[in-house]
Amino acid sequence: MNSEFVDEVDLCDFILYRWDSTQESADMDDAIKKFLNLLILIYNDSRTDWNIKLIISSSFTYYLLEKEVIPNTSPNGLHDDFYLTLYVTQKIVDYTDIDFVKEHYYHPKQFADDFRFWFDSISHEIEGLEDEIREKVGLDKLPYTDFEFYSKNYSKKVVSFAAKRRRLLAVMAYLLKNEISLPSFHQQRKWKFLLSLGDLNEILRIIAFSQYERKQMNYCKKDGKSKQDIERIQNLNKKYGTIFNIVLQKSKKFYDTSVVYLFLPKILKLSLNILNDDKCDWWTKLFVSSSISSPILSVKSDISEEQKLYNLCFVLHYAIKYISEEISSEIIQNNWQFQEDPFDVIAQLTTCFNTEDPFTALRYFHELGFIKFLSVGDLLFNDTYYSQISRLGSENKQLFKTIYFLLHQKYNISLKSGLEDELMNYVYKFEEYDAIEEFIRLSTIWHNFTIKEDLLEEENIPKRDGAPYQQSARVKFLLRQQKKSNC
Repeated sequence: MNSEFVDEVDLCDFILYRWDSTQESADMDDAIKKFLNLLILIYNDSRTDWNIKLIISSSFTYYLLEKEVIPNTSPNGLHDDFYLTLYVTQKIVDYTDIDFVKEHYYHPKQFADDFRFWFDSISHEIEGLEDEIREKVGLDKLPYTDFEFYSKNYSKKVVSFAAKRRRLLAVMAYLLKNEISLPSFHQQRKWKFLLSLGDLNEILRIIAFSQYERKQMNYCKKDGKSKQDIERIQNLNKKYGTIFNIVLQKSKKFYDTSVVYLFLPKILKLSLNILNDDKCDWWTKLFVSSSISSPILSVKSDISEEQKLYNLCFVLHYAIKYISEEISSEIIQNNWQFQEDPFDVIAQLTTCFNTEDPFTALRYFHELGFIKFLSVGDLLFNDTYYSQISRLGSENKQLFKTIYFLLHQKYNISLKSGLEDELMNYVYKFEEYDAIEEFIRLSTIWHNFTIKEDLLEEENIPKRDGAPYQQSARVKFLLRQQKKSNC
């Protein structure tokens, strides 16, 4: 086999066609590819929220693990891989709606029947192993953790703050779409705080919804592979075996270009080792597993293979650096297998990446969903109820000021009290009132403003490193509120 073919194979194809159809039934082989392709299309849909992107990329990483719950070489070796794909598909249906998922499926009308058949069949085969499979990539706590930042609320006051934010985001989306071009928006230093709060991507998502409501969007579907291409990819898999080896071969081509490609295989191996480390908590594993596959899943035609490798190293470096500084440096030391000092490697990569435009880098992390993921991590493990209130209030105030700045430039308005309600009253006087109302409606799609009373119970509180996360002040407050309402 021509070794140069390794440069022609897209990493995403390596996941889609990395097993031999003789290993499983032809029907199951075909079903796995259809559902994986479904998740790729959903991942690349501009309406897809950050938390859905995270769980999709995490599920893809399971296919790349060297140590799985059911080894791929054993009978039913792909059942655990396929189960996680179907599990995440079910979660996407729960988070969004079935019609959104159907429109990305190979045969939309057959989606419900196909999904139910395979989910029931695979669940029966791996019964009792579900938690262990999800735990490998950090998805075992998913049933107890609602990652949607705006719906994880614990009091009417927080619900009120979240609802106001949704209205403000909708107004901002409307103004950007109709009043200001996005290129000029990116040049304004005043707008950069939107990225730091994780809201710019949300605003663009609302705009994507508005475009979809008016006309059917076109999706970037991957070209079908010929039987000969698939056989070559499968032969490549037999020769190199793992994602580590395939990335190693690809990176060699660019060694002279940058040290990034020299260190990429090593930090990829470190990331895979972390996923096999039983001492790592679920949040760290979810962060790492999603970091591995996120840069691979993009189907944008303008991204070269070299750029994908660069992005992969960029994201993995960021995740490892964050884990080392914010969680535990021992995780890095215990899972490093190479002669170099891991922290020297991190430092060298940091130097390389610091030459990049920080604004562009921040935007890229927002697209992958990591900025909000880290913000939710802060809320889960650090913030109390009162600091959450303060945080939401402060961010809403900043968002309000930016919208006011926009309106003041465009219409020369001035507000007396400077309150969000007064701004909304002014907005409602616009001739475009109905259009803004539509944007507000779009901003609430897939977001549920409810009080999560079920999380009051101790056994449902997610744990990290064996201890409940620090929410005692919030829980006590809620219990007092609940007692008052029962009186």
